[in-house]
Amino acid sequence: MNGKIFECRHWGRIQKACEGKWNGGFAPYGYQLIDEKLQINEKEAEAIRVIFDQYVHTDIGANGMAKYLENHGIHKIQRQNGKNPLFDAHLVRLILKNPVYCGKIAYGCRKTEKVHGARNEYHLMEQACMEIRASSGKRTGRNTNVI
Repeated sequence: MNGKIFECRHWGRIQKACEGKWNGGFAPYGYQLIDEKLQINEKEAEAIRVIFDQYVHTDIGANGMAKYLENHGIHKIQRQNGKNPLFDAHLVRLILKNPVYCGKIAYGCRKTEKVHGARNEYHLMEQACMEIRASSGKRTGRNTNVI
């Protein structure tokens, strides 16, 4: 009986992912949930765009990006799942590695589904995602000079 329930829930998650629906939990930073679907939250999107722009066009590491955001007055908007008003290196790394920003919805521990008809709404994400996969997400962060 439990195996049947697990199988139904598993296929239900896959179906939701294929339909572009969110499978539970909080929406990733930069998104909001509307009718079970992720929509860009423009108030938070500025920070996401800056993170990916810096990742693609500079060699700043996650620590440097967190400092860059702070120095440029880009603060994290308080949400129900966090209290820190600043971006830290850990959050920057999580954002860069999250497949959602490349138009994919996760439905299992390691499985993602390209959402049918989804477009890459953050323009540099696909390029950054390819670079992350190629480099295993490692950055030397040598250029820590932040304006």
